Amino acid sequence: MGLGRVCGQSLQWTYVVGYYGPSWLVRNIFEMNQRELEGATERLSGMLEQEEPAKFCQEDHRVDIINQKSQVKLRLDRLYDQLCDWRSSVMDPDPDPAGAAAAGAGA
Repeated sequence: MGLGRVCGQSLQWTYVVGYYGPSWLVRNIFEMNQRELEGATERLSGMLEQEEPAKFCQEDHRVDIINQKSQVKLRLDRLYDQLCDWRSSVMDPDPDPAGAAAAGAGA
């Protein structure tokens, strides 16, 4: 599956997460990561949709595409990392079970 398609599908799901906006969500950072991924994906898509095939033969254009692809991947990874951090906090709501057990034993 192409990177553009993966980004599009990922953004669809992040819109759902952002819409429901659970308390764990640091909304401004999450939305910033969404916007950055949207913008980077749109720029890459625009570069690839050029009507002049000869541009793909130009080295500077190829380098621009490679750099933009790297930016898209970086933005996607950041958004995934943020979602994984949330998932970890949901799956383990008590980050220090040993500390809680020790506090209960001392009571």
